[in-house]
Amino acid sequence: MFNSPSLQVPMSIVKQVGRSLVPHSRQVPATLPDVRLEKTGYQVDSSHLTGYQQLCGFEPDLYLPSTYVHLPAFALHLKMITHPDFPLPLLGLVHIRNRIQQLRPISANEVIDYQCRFGALTNTPLGQEFSIITSAWCSGVQVWIEESTMLHRTPSPTPKTRHRTPLPQLANQTTWALAANHGRRYAKLSGDYNPIHLCDLTAKTFGFQHAIIHGMWSKARALATLELAYGKPLTAQPFALDVQFKRPISLPSHVMMQWQAAPTQTGIEFQVLDEAGQKPHLRGHMKHLSRDSF
Repeated sequence: MFNSPSLQVPMSIVKQVGRSLVPHSRQVPATLPDVRLEKTGYQVDSSHLTGYQQLCGFEPDLYLPSTYVHLPAFALHLKMITHPDFPLPLLGLVHIRNRIQQLRPISANEVIDYQCRFGALTNTPLGQEFSIITSAWCSGVQVWIEESTMLHRTPSPTPKTRHRTPLPQLANQTTWALAANHGRRYAKLSGDYNPIHLCDLTAKTFGFQHAIIHGMWSKARALATLELAYGKPLTAQPFALDVQFKRPISLPSHVMMQWQAAPTQTGIEFQVLDEAGQKPHLRGHMKHLSRDSF
C-alpha cells in the first residue's frame, strides 16, 4: 500500500499503522495511560538538517530551527499513540494545535535528550482532545518544550453551528508554491508517512480528494518566513510559537502567508490562507518569553 520505487516506507511504520487499523472496542476512559518515553543521545546529521532547511525555507545556520527539534520526537509520539493501552485509533486523529517554547538557541553540534508524556484527555463539542507533551534537554538543561494537541472526532447528536471569525488584515504577504511531491519529501525527512500526505490515491482512502501537506511543514515554513522578514535575532531569545491548523493544504497548490508589519509587545500574528486570501489554513502567534515564564 505504501511502498513504491520512489518512496520506501520503513516496515516499522507500516506495522504500526497496520495495528492502528484494528478496531478499538474498549470504552474511552477519562484519562490516558501513563506512558512516558525517552530518547537519549540524539545527534543531528548535517545532511538531514540541510535537507530540512531547504525544504522548509530556512537559511543555512549552525543553530536548529525550533520546528526541527520536533522531528526526532515524532517516532516517540507514534509509539505512544500505537501503544496497546492507548484507547483511540491512530488513523483519524487530527493534529489541531501545536505550541513550541524554545528557551535558548540549540546548536546543531549539541546532543539532545527527549522525554514525552500524555497530557489531559478532554471532551469538546467536536470530540476528544489530548496532548503529547515533549521536552528536549541538552547537558541536563531543559531547552525546548512542545505541546501537540490532537482531536479524535466523534459523531454529535446535534448539528454544529460554525461561527466564522473575520480574518485579520495583515500588512505583509508572500506566496508559497507546493509541488505534488512535497508531502513525500517531508515524510522522508520527518518519518511521518501518514497515507494522507503521500499521494492522491492513498489520501482518497481516508476521505481527501488530494494528498495534503503535513501541518508541521506549514508551521516550519511560517517560522522561516518570519525569520527572513525580521532577521535571525527574532529567534535568538526565548520565544513561544503557537499555531492552530484550520484547513488542510492540498497538493499541489499555491497558498498565501500574511503577517503583521512589525512585532509588538504582544508578539507577531500571522496566518496562511488559500490563494484567494479568503479561507484560513493556519493561524499563528509568536511571542518572546521573559525569564520569569520558565
